[in-house]
Order: sequence, then C-alpha cells, then structure tokens
Amino acid sequence: MKIAVVTLTKGASELGNQLCDMIGGTLYCKGEYAEDFGARKIEKPFTTFVGYLFDRYEGLVFIMATGIVVRSLAPYIDSKTSDPAVVVMDEAGQHAISLLSGHLGGGNALAIKVGQALGARPVITTASDVTGNLAVDLLAQKLGASIGSMEGAKDVTALGINGGHIKIHTSVDLPESVRATLPQNVHVEVYKGSLDLQDLRLRTQDQAECGHIIVSSEPLKMSENCVQVIPRHHVVGIGCRRDTTSEIIEEVFHKACIKANIDYRSVKTVATIALKADEVGILQLVKALHVPLKIIDLQDIKKVQGHFKGSDFVEKTIGVRAVAEPCAMLAGQAGQMKLKRYADKGVTIAIWEEDNAFKG
Repeated sequence: MKIAVVTLTKGASELGNQLCDMIGGTLYCKGEYAEDFGARKIEKPFTTFVGYLFDRYEGLVFIMATGIVVRSLAPYIDSKTSDPAVVVMDEAGQHAISLLSGHLGGGNALAIKVGQALGARPVITTASDVTGNLAVDLLAQKLGASIGSMEGAKDVTALGINGGHIKIHTSVDLPESVRATLPQNVHVEVYKGSLDLQDLRLRTQDQAECGHIIVSSEPLKMSENCVQVIPRHHVVGIGCRRDTTSEIIEEVFHKACIKANIDYRSVKTVATIALKADEVGILQLVKALHVPLKIIDLQDIKKVQGHFKGSDFVEKTIGVRAVAEPCAMLAGQAGQMKLKRYADKGVTIAIWEEDNAFKG
C-alpha cells in the first residue's frame, strides 16, 4: 500500500517520521519542519493539497484533529470502492482511528498496523467488526472478488448484524483460511456446476430473516436480500487495428463477455503485445476495469501459437500468427480457454478462465 503521512505540528512531524521509518510511507509536513525530517512540504491551501494526495495514495494517515481531516476530505469522498484508506491519529500517539474505507480500502487494517507500530489503540467503528458479524465487502476482499451491488452488500450485511442468518451459495468451495473466519450465523452451501437461481429462490422465499451471498462469475440478477460476489479469475487477451477507438473496444469487450457468459467484473487482467501497449482504446479499457495490463513477449507467443488458429497476414505484419488467445493463456494461471478468438470491428478478444477462482 502506498501511504502518505500528513502532519501539521512539530510534535506530529516527529511522530510521523517515526511511523514512516516503521511501516514505510512518505511524510508531509509544514515547510519549516520539512528539512529537519527529510519530508515533503505541504502546499497551501490545505484542502486542495489533501485532494492531491487523495488521488495519488492508497492510504492516508493524518496526525492531527479529526475535524480538520473531515472538513478537508469532504469534497473528495466518492465511494468505498474507490476512496483510499484514511486513518487519523492524535499527536500523543494514543489512538489510531479508521475514518474512511475501513474494509475495501483497508482502513481498518491500516489503523491496526499504525497502532501496532506506535503502541496506539486502533479505533474501529464498522458494525460488522465490533459485533463479530460478516461484512460482505470484507468477504469479497478476502476472496479477491468484486461485489455485484454495494446496496445489496449493505442489506445482506445488515441482516446478519441484526440477528439474521446468512447463506453463502457457491459452486467452488471457499478457502479454509476464509471459512475459518466465518461467524456462526453464516453457512456455506457448495453446489456442483452452475447455481440454479430459480431453485434457490423457491427454497428461500419464505426466509425473510436470511441473507444470501451468491458466489458466481456469471451475469446474474439478484432478488431481495441477495448479493452477488464475483470471483476475479478471467484473463482477457486482446488485439486490435491501430487507433481503434475506445468506444469500439469497450463494445466488443462487453459482447465477448456476454458470449462467454461471464460478468465483466470477473476480469482480473488484460493482456496484449508490446506493439499494442500504447493503444489508447486498450488503455482506456484497462482503466475502466481497474485491472493491470500485462505485456506478452512475442518470443513466448511463438512457443505456443501452434495451439491456436493463426493468420499468415498477422504473422507477416507483427511476427506471430495470433495475439488474443496466446496472450490470454500466457497471462493467466492454470485453467482453460473460456472464449476462443472472438473478432468484431477490427478487435480480437479471447478469455481465459483460471481454475483457482479465489485470490491466492
């Protein structure tokens, strides 16, 4: 996690410098103290500067009054799925408060880390943590998965907090490390093959006090008290004509996902060749999906291209007979091709499905 530690007084700067030495991070303080601690200077106005940090760091630790932090962050807070983790610590080093993005952003974990480093008490206020119940967003984080609906996640989490039961329905059993952390009111049902949502609805329609978590990478429509957790275990290999627009690439990508019967949020990586690494349309797709772009070496493709249908024209142009399928396979872990080469409007896409649906 890329961390910024922000301080305003000399005492806080001393504490912040100590914290950076222990957990890593970049220290920011007022100009008159910056040289003493080898820190970066805080620019004025402070609220604008906080906005600068908000977009560039995964974790922010403020050693100052909570009120200052809240007022400064207010214009930039967007969503728990995208905001950085924010921890506020008092200058005496007694408390480390998880203020923002406690689960998905790692705010709670960062507060604990700061507390352990400096002997401060972590202050965690998320209801699921203090009551020992399951939080859907934290479950998704542990699995390296996406969440179908944050509203649905909130509703199902609330059911558990308020005394209801939660059932996790999955075709792939959860890792033991995750199962071991589940509260007693959470039960796991493992299915063979695809989940039958119609059968699930019939069997659970009278269970008003029961929330349901459907673990599946298929595109599904959820009913009341249900939320989908989407494993990220698909790798997209992509090639395109030079300067293909981002709109066309996005259109073909979504068509490919429909053809493969996967939710687009199950994609964990996009892969292509070096020749296409600067394609604006591909870079825009990667940015929209919040996933990394992996570049596959042509020499590696040549070793496996015989397994795929290739093109003499493509080989003459770029030196290999195929792009999408070998890129998808080489960028993924053990698995199988979910969607073979799909071509439309000058874009080729292949989708590889990894056997291990969960992180780690």
